[in-house]
Amino acid sequence: MALVAGDLRAQGRFEQARDLDQETLDTCRATFGPDYPATLSAAHGLGVSLRLTGEFRTALERDSDTSRRLADVLGINHPLTLSTLNGLTLDLRECGRYIEAHIDQEKLYARTRTVLGEDHPQTLMAARNLAVSRRRAGEHETARKLAHDTMTRLAQRFGPLNPETVAAALNYAVDLREDDRLEESLALAVQARENYEHLLGPNHPYTLYARTNLGIVLRLLGRLDEARQHDSAAYDGLRARLGPDHAMTLAAATNLAGDYAAQGDPATAHEIDRDAWSRSRVRLGEDHPSTLACALNLHFDLIALGRAGEAREIYRAVMDGCRRVLGDQHPAIRAAEAGERANGDVDPMPL
Repeated sequence: MALVAGDLRAQGRFEQARDLDQETLDTCRATFGPDYPATLSAAHGLGVSLRLTGEFRTALERDSDTSRRLADVLGINHPLTLSTLNGLTLDLRECGRYIEAHIDQEKLYARTRTVLGEDHPQTLMAARNLAVSRRRAGEHETARKLAHDTMTRLAQRFGPLNPETVAAALNYAVDLREDDRLEESLALAVQARENYEHLLGPNHPYTLYARTNLGIVLRLLGRLDEARQHDSAAYDGLRARLGPDHAMTLAAATNLAGDYAAQGDPATAHEIDRDAWSRSRVRLGEDHPSTLACALNLHFDLIALGRAGEAREIYRAVMDGCRRVLGDQHPAIRAAEAGERANGDVDPMPL
């Protein structure tokens, strides 16, 4: 059943994979007990599926328990233990605990390199995740360097059409965009979208993730109609595939609202941003960086609509939250102070 669940994840059928992983775990527990290796492997698979369905807090609880049991049963350096710990750092990051996730990921990457070697698939996966965590923590330069190195190593080891290679290219495209290298970012984002479509099909969530990341670059280049076309397709597709409250659907909504704002339609942008903010507060929490990003954009919409008093109140709350969660020197704070809308970046997680 675990192999079938893996196939379902690869097909983008995340909820079905989660349900099958839960069934497998329940069967293994009843048959072998909670600490048997097959049970722990099933628990690891469930953690992967929970992340993909956007149930980050539940995944965090599952992976915390599984990693402790694996360390006791198989040892801290066993590949399955390392893989589950890597998943645990992803859970922390997607729960919005960027600084904590970054610190833990640095330690795990060093351990994985020592135990498994520089070019082992798990090491490369850990490197890709670390590059994203560095960027989310505000360390853009070191993130960009590691992302480029990891993308190159993955392409050499597995070829350009491996899903991890494509994900690394999409990650690096975001890093290039953050460095204002927009044309280079665009070329990589276009290629990543085409590669995902070739590998997984046009309606797979990861293809749609690539489309909304592509939309951000197009908007920044002033190609607003193209940006909205991609973001609208991504939002509609993710809403249908993953549901309206999934974190990646909300990211696509953020980007679509940005397109409307850029095209001089703050009323539509406000409608989308307010809905995304409301959903994000429930799904991710008030202080999650993505929720704060939604609120920041809502502030800009209100200013454009002439509702400056409401906007100021939201802005104060957003900046207090960002400083509390990200620290005073995070680039997101400087960007907000400079009057920049937040984007909904999507970094694909391992399938």
